[in-house]
Amino acid sequence: MNLRKILTALYLLFIFVGNAYTQIENVPLGDPVYDFLRNMSVKKVIGSINDDVPNLSKGHVTEFLRQIEEKSNDISHVDRELLKRYREKYDYEYMNSSNSYQLIQSDFGFKGKTSDIFSDKEKYLYTYRNKGNSLFFNFITNFTYANTLKPDSKTAARLYDFGIYADGTLIEKLGYSFGVVKGGTSGDGNFAEIVDPRLKYNFKFIENLQEESIRSYDFATGYLKFETKPYDDMRLSVQLGREKTTYGLGYSNSLVFSGQHADMDFIKFNLNYGIVNFSSITASTVGRYTRVIDSTYTKYFAMNRMKVSIPELFDIGIGEVIVYARPFELAYLNPVLFYKFAEMSLQDRDNGAIFFDLQTHFIKGLQFQATYFMDENIISSPFDFSKATNKTALQLGAYTYEPFGLRNFSMFAEFTFIRPYVYSHRTMKADYTSWDEIVGNNIGPNSDQIMINANYNITDKIKLGARISRTRKGENVYDEFGNLIKNVGGDVFVPYTEGVDPDDAPFLDGIRIDYSDILLSLEIEPIRGFKFDTYFNYHLKNNITEGKKSDRTFIGLKFNVDF
Repeated sequence: MNLRKILTALYLLFIFVGNAYTQIENVPLGDPVYDFLRNMSVKKVIGSINDDVPNLSKGHVTEFLRQIEEKSNDISHVDRELLKRYREKYDYEYMNSSNSYQLIQSDFGFKGKTSDIFSDKEKYLYTYRNKGNSLFFNFITNFTYANTLKPDSKTAARLYDFGIYADGTLIEKLGYSFGVVKGGTSGDGNFAEIVDPRLKYNFKFIENLQEESIRSYDFATGYLKFETKPYDDMRLSVQLGREKTTYGLGYSNSLVFSGQHADMDFIKFNLNYGIVNFSSITASTVGRYTRVIDSTYTKYFAMNRMKVSIPELFDIGIGEVIVYARPFELAYLNPVLFYKFAEMSLQDRDNGAIFFDLQTHFIKGLQFQATYFMDENIISSPFDFSKATNKTALQLGAYTYEPFGLRNFSMFAEFTFIRPYVYSHRTMKADYTSWDEIVGNNIGPNSDQIMINANYNITDKIKLGARISRTRKGENVYDEFGNLIKNVGGDVFVPYTEGVDPDDAPFLDGIRIDYSDILLSLEIEPIRGFKFDTYFNYHLKNNITEGKKSDRTFIGLKFNVDF
């Protein structure tokens, strides 16, 4: 088939494949509408929201919001107010000049007065909506100030950035998004990385000299996405680009793909058909940071996941991940291939993992999740949890919304257990990392954690949050000169070496360190587009082996403007 025939076929696909809506662009992860949808799903107002592959299009979100509207008598006053806000933001049929405003006027946008900037309307810099085409253009700015209270009150960090974000849909079929943020920090650079962990994998920030008074940073996202609904119970999408994404279940950080790492460039394929959900992603990133350009390299994550959703009962899924560091491997671009067996046929050069997960839906107001993650050798000593080759991890969680009649209150408890050497690989270029960060759960190997998180919506504009966690970790043993004495599987960058390291790897062996963390937060959005976040953070490090303790306490304030 020549190029002309291929282009003709693609054109016909765009023209003739039906679609029920024209909101193909995704709602960015981190938007509070995802928390709202989860609460409604746990309350059984709506069904499963596919939060194992959570990047939902605005059209998909709108469908959920309309389902909630049909049962609005079953939800609280605060939730009804939140529902109204989200419909005004995402539902094309609900948007109008009485609830939305744009600063730059157009014939196909929202009308209003300049003073509407300080009204409670949804705000945009510019919009365009006409004949299946749309554009939403926003200006975003953030200012964050944080100051330590302990061990001293002299350490501070200031972060300030601004950017633009645009998204929309073309010819009813093609969603798009573009965003760029440019900012700088002043004060203590190391503390700034604690305040905003994204700086740890930002090239401009790391590259800047420590003695510079202002260290810059930048972030960029963008993608194209084709999505269609040929039948009422089928949704098909293909996406190419970069945005924050996660993969697999997890109320805090997924064992599979947590999103607490650099945003990756990816090709994503999703198919939802009846009770079957299938997704496939090939994503690219880089290895550990080095100033030696010739030592840099690209690595790839190839992931498949199949899920069966039984309405009113549970979702059960199986997935796989391959990590490799060479140009595109055609086998891993195939979405209908069992990667682990393909990896063996390619001479076992890569890092492979398989995971199983479960999410329940049969108890109103209470949901359970479980993920079992098996790294590398999945059949060698699967039940011998002392072997170094048993690289497994487990995560169990429970989420409740409005328990015991407590309106607008949500809480989850989660336990994460990660065996030694999980995420590491004998070829360090293929370990489960991006930059210096673990792509899976960031507590890392030879660790476990208990986390409890609670949120309470006082109103639709005021939210209280609290999170407490206790993490135990066994770290490798080094001498005073930094030489490795004993490898206990506590460092993702130090793999197991057969014949050198012990065959047994007891859990929490090595230097035992416990971490305790408390986070309290208050979010206030007095008028739409102007948001204040204040928080208190306490961190305690207890080196049990050496009998040493250190703690850190700091407070922070973040101001966000989005219109």
